[in-house]
Amino acid sequence: MPAKVNKTDEEWRQEFFAFDDQVGREDRALVESVQRGMSSGLLDHGRLLLEAEPLLAAFQAWVRDQVA
Repeated sequence: MPAKVNKTDEEWRQEFFAFDDQVGREDRALVESVQRGMSSGLLDHGRLLLEAEPLLAAFQAWVRDQVA
């Protein structure tokens, strides 16, 4: 017999999936915008945030260390 789904769980799921859809639409718009910019020919390569890359690498190392 399937478990009974209560109303709160269903409401939470609906809100979650609505939020997930919104984030997906925003991400798609951002990626499409970046792709348009990259195809404009103004950039020789894809590295736009050279000064930020060490910060990103440090954050990734921190996350790796916390998960390990």
